[in-house]
Amino acid sequence: MQNNMAILTKIASTVSKGINDYENNGNLKDSNAYPQLNYFYGLVSETKPSVEIPASSSEHSMGLNMIKHGLKSVFDNINRQIKDDYSNYYVNTMPLTFEEDKDKFMLNYINLNKIA
Repeated sequence: MQNNMAILTKIASTVSKGINDYENNGNLKDSNAYPQLNYFYGLVSETKPSVEIPASSSEHSMGLNMIKHGLKSVFDNINRQIKDDYSNYYVNTMPLTFEEDKDKFMLNYINLNKIA
Protein backbone atom coordinates (compact mmCIF):
# COMPACT_ATOMS: atom_id res chain seq x y z
CA MET A 1 0.00 0.00 0.00
CA GLN A 2 2.78 2.43 0.89
CA ASN A 3 4.54 1.67 -2.42
CA ASN A 4 1.33 2.49 -4.32
CA MET A 5 1.04 5.82 -2.49
CA ALA A 6 4.65 6.66 -3.35
CA ILE A 7 4.00 5.87 -7.01
CA LEU A 8 0.82 7.98 -7.05
CA THR A 9 2.79 10.85 -5.51
CA LYS A 10 5.44 10.53 -8.24
CA ILE A 11 2.75 10.46 -10.93
CA ALA A 12 1.07 13.57 -9.47
CA SER A 13 4.46 15.29 -9.40
CA THR A 14 5.07 14.39 -13.06
CA VAL A 15 1.68 15.82 -14.06
CA SER A 16 2.17 18.99 -12.03
CA LYS A 17 5.68 19.56 -13.41
CA GLY A 18 4.56 19.01 -17.01
CA ILE A 19 1.68 21.47 -16.74
CA ASN A 20 3.80 24.05 -14.89
CA ASP A 21 6.54 23.77 -17.52
CA TYR A 22 3.93 24.37 -20.23
CA GLU A 23 2.52 27.38 -18.39
CA ASN A 24 5.95 28.88 -17.74
CA ASN A 25 7.64 28.13 -21.07
CA GLY A 26 5.33 27.20 -23.90
CA ASN A 27 2.05 28.89 -23.20
CA LEU A 28 2.87 32.48 -24.20
CA LYS A 29 1.59 33.36 -27.65
CA ASP A 30 2.42 36.40 -29.77
CA SER A 31 -0.91 37.77 -30.96
CA ASN A 32 0.78 38.99 -34.15
CA ALA A 33 1.56 35.37 -34.99
CA TYR A 34 -1.82 34.13 -33.72
CA PRO A 35 -4.51 36.60 -34.83
CA GLN A 36 -7.26 34.24 -33.63
CA LEU A 37 -6.38 35.42 -30.09
CA ASN A 38 -7.41 39.01 -30.90
CA TYR A 39 -11.06 38.09 -30.32
CA PHE A 40 -10.36 37.68 -26.60
CA TYR A 41 -8.92 41.13 -25.86
CA GLY A 42 -12.18 43.03 -25.55
CA LEU A 43 -13.81 40.49 -23.26
CA VAL A 44 -12.00 41.50 -20.06
CA SER A 45 -10.88 44.78 -18.52
CA GLU A 46 -9.98 46.26 -15.13
CA THR A 47 -13.69 46.63 -14.39
CA LYS A 48 -14.50 43.14 -15.69
CA PRO A 49 -11.38 41.17 -14.74
CA SER A 50 -12.52 37.66 -15.66
CA VAL A 51 -15.02 35.88 -17.83
CA GLU A 52 -15.84 32.27 -18.59
CA ILE A 53 -15.92 31.53 -22.30
CA PRO A 54 -18.21 28.63 -23.20
CA ALA A 55 -16.37 25.81 -24.97
CA SER A 56 -19.18 25.84 -27.55
CA SER A 57 -18.66 29.52 -28.43
CA SER A 58 -18.47 29.65 -32.23
CA GLU A 59 -17.22 33.25 -32.07
CA HIS A 60 -14.09 32.15 -30.18
CA SER A 61 -13.72 28.61 -31.50
CA MET A 62 -10.47 29.20 -33.41
CA GLY A 63 -8.70 30.65 -30.37
CA LEU A 64 -10.15 28.08 -27.98
CA ASN A 65 -9.17 25.23 -30.30
CA MET A 66 -5.61 26.56 -30.49
CA ILE A 67 -5.39 26.73 -26.69
CA LYS A 68 -6.98 23.30 -26.26
CA HIS A 69 -4.73 21.74 -28.90
CA GLY A 70 -1.60 23.06 -27.15
CA LEU A 71 -2.71 21.80 -23.76
CA LYS A 72 -3.88 18.47 -25.18
CA SER A 73 -0.48 17.94 -26.78
CA VAL A 74 1.24 18.49 -23.42
CA PHE A 75 -1.35 16.28 -21.72
CA ASP A 76 -0.78 13.46 -24.23
CA ASN A 77 3.00 13.67 -23.74
CA ILE A 78 2.61 13.50 -19.95
CA ASN A 79 0.21 10.58 -20.31
CA ARG A 80 2.65 8.64 -22.51
CA GLN A 81 5.52 9.34 -20.13
CA ILE A 82 3.54 8.02 -17.15
CA LYS A 83 2.37 4.97 -19.10
CA ASP A 84 5.97 4.22 -20.15
CA ASP A 85 7.38 4.77 -16.65
CA TYR A 86 4.68 2.68 -14.96
CA SER A 87 3.76 0.20 -17.68
CA ASN A 88 3.09 -2.56 -15.16
CA TYR A 89 0.29 -0.40 -13.66
CA TYR A 90 -1.20 0.79 -16.95
CA VAL A 91 -1.26 -2.26 -19.20
CA ASN A 92 -4.48 -1.68 -21.15
CA THR A 93 -5.42 1.82 -20.02
CA MET A 94 -4.02 5.32 -20.01
CA PRO A 95 -3.30 6.87 -16.61
CA LEU A 96 -5.15 10.15 -17.25
CA THR A 97 -8.27 11.08 -19.18
CA PHE A 98 -9.00 14.31 -21.02
CA GLU A 99 -12.75 14.87 -20.69
CA GLU A 100 -13.48 17.39 -23.42
CA ASP A 101 -17.14 17.63 -22.46
CA LYS A 102 -16.00 19.22 -19.19
CA ASP A 103 -13.76 21.87 -20.76
CA LYS A 104 -13.93 25.24 -19.03
CA PHE A 105 -12.16 28.34 -20.29
CA MET A 106 -11.56 31.29 -17.98
CA LEU A 107 -10.10 34.50 -19.36
CA ASN A 108 -8.45 36.87 -16.87
CA TYR A 109 -7.39 40.48 -17.31
CA ILE A 110 -3.73 41.32 -16.72
CA ASN A 111 -2.73 44.96 -16.38
CA LEU A 112 0.63 44.96 -18.16
CA ASN A 113 1.37 48.51 -17.01
CA LYS A 114 1.44 47.33 -13.39
CA ILE A 115 3.77 44.46 -14.27
CA ALA A 116 6.34 46.59 -16.08
